[in-house]
Amino acid sequence: MIIYIAGKFTARKRLLRISQNFDLRQYGHIRASWLVNEEDDDPTLGQKLMYAIRDQEEVMTADLLILDTLDVSETGGREVEWGMAIAQMAERWLVGPARNVFHEMANKKFTNWERVYEYVRYENIRNGGHARYRYE
Repeated sequence: MIIYIAGKFTARKRLLRISQNFDLRQYGHIRASWLVNEEDDDPTLGQKLMYAIRDQEEVMTADLLILDTLDVSETGGREVEWGMAIAQMAERWLVGPARNVFHEMANKKFTNWERVYEYVRYENIRNGGHARYRYE
């Protein structure tokens, strides 16, 4: 299973720490290059376009998209990624408040990342150490 984490661009360091500390490996492989590859907080237009194409490919190949809405964002990139996940009928988890009607289309909603951790731990125990979404 491929997992994509979407969120506010300036929250990428926080989300990278979360993805590293949170053992999603039992669920699958996190493929969200934007968390680790963007070092420039003010990318050029050319860089932004390259990032958008790469991120689109990653979202479109994801089995699960986790959207972090804990930070308010006015740029809209994460919303486009969420829309792509809806269009391809991928599993969608929302972490944070539903900020628009499309967030209500989440398969699972969590108030914060600790609730996600609890859910994944529960699923792992319930399934005898094999998380529901893990592909062998």
